[in-house]
Amino acid sequence: MKVKSYLYLLLVLISSITISAQKISTTDQFLSYFNNYQKKELEGIITSDFKFKREFSKVITDRKEFLNKYLEDSQTLIAKFKVIKKPDGKNQNYYVVEDQSQYLKLLDVKFPRWNMTITTTAGKVSQAMLSPTNDYDNYVTELTSKTEKFNSWMEENHPEIDLEKLKDLSQVLEYLNEYVKSKGILLSDLQQYDESAKPAVTVSDSDSLFDNMTCLHRNKFTEVKGLLFILLINLKKYC
Repeated sequence: MKVKSYLYLLLVLISSITISAQKISTTDQFLSYFNNYQKKELEGIITSDFKFKREFSKVITDRKEFLNKYLEDSQTLIAKFKVIKKPDGKNQNYYVVEDQSQYLKLLDVKFPRWNMTITTTAGKVSQAMLSPTNDYDNYVTELTSKTEKFNSWMEENHPEIDLEKLKDLSQVLEYLNEYVKSKGILLSDLQQYDESAKPAVTVSDSDSLFDNMTCLHRNKFTEVKGLLFILLINLKKYC
C-alpha cells in the first residue's frame, strides 16, 4: 500500500512539473530563441507578417529580414536582450530589456535599456516593438561621441577602409578590438557582457529548466524537486 501511495504522489508531482513547464509564455520563448539565435524555432513562433519595429525610427524589419539579416548580425555581434523586468499580471507582453552586444562593449558605451512590447496573435508573435527608456538621450549622446572617436581613429590608421561599405560585421569587431588595444584599454576593464541572458528555456533537461525560471517559480520547483528526491529514496526501501 505504501509503495502505491509513493508512486501516486510521485506521478502527481511529475505531472505538476510538466504542466508548469508548459506554461512558459510565447513571448518568453521568443526572447529565448532570439538570445540563442535559433532561427528554426523562431520561424515556427512568429507570424508570416511579423514586424520588428523601433518607436524612434521609421525602419521596420519584416519577417524575412529579421530571420536572416537581423538574426545573423545579432549572432555576429553577440547581441542579446537581457530581461531586466518581466511582464506582470496587467501587462502580459511588456518587458524592460538591456541591449547588450560586443559592438557596444568594445566602444565602451553603456548598454542601453528599452521598453519592449511583444504582441501575439493566435499563439504566435506578430510584432516586437522597442521604445526608449529614460536613459535614451544619454545613450545617443555617448554612442555618437564614441563612434566619432572610433571613426577618426579608423581614418588615421586605416584610411583605405570605408566602414559604411564594410558589410562583414566581424571585420568591424576586429578593428574595434585593435582600437581598444591601441588605447591601452584592457577588455576586463570594459563592462561585462552577460552570457546568461536567457529569459526562458524550452529544453527538456530538468536542471536547466529549474535554473532558468523566475525566482517565484524557481522556489516552487526547488521544493518539488526536493519532495521528488525524498519520495524516490523512500520508494527504494519498499522495492
